[in-house]
Amino acid sequence: MVVTHLPSNFFMILIPLMPNEGMAITMLFLKYSISEMDVPTRNAYTQQVVDPDERTAASGLTNVIRSLGKSMGPLLAGFLYANPKYSNYPFFIAGGLKIVYDLLLLKNFSSLKPASEQTGESMLSEKNEENIPLLDFPDNEVSKSTFKVRI
Repeated sequence: MVVTHLPSNFFMILIPLMPNEGMAITMLFLKYSISEMDVPTRNAYTQQVVDPDERTAASGLTNVIRSLGKSMGPLLAGFLYANPKYSNYPFFIAGGLKIVYDLLLLKNFSSLKPASEQTGESMLSEKNEENIPLLDFPDNEVSKSTFKVRI
């Protein structure tokens, strides 16, 4: 997460500092091109560190909290945009807060390893007759089947 978020948030801070509109738009495109690259990794990590019976709740809670955070931003930024003197502040505040958030996540969760890494287990099982690795989901309560995944 931190690898993509830190540059993305740095680009956000740079947007109001750009000398012209074209460079500001370039910073915005750069920010959005890498800002959501961590979503699959974050979801997989969350699913691995949470007990199987709590995974749905953890995923839902994560998404609700992210949505609430995103919904408050425009309200607060609107007050700052009302005064031209403060119109650049939302970029600085948002970028700064997100950088602090990412560094705190890194500090607090870097030592927490998923159960599969702690036990040395791999989710890849034997290969089938077509020499395709099979991906097992042993903790999955919904389905005990094996899925074919081409690697």
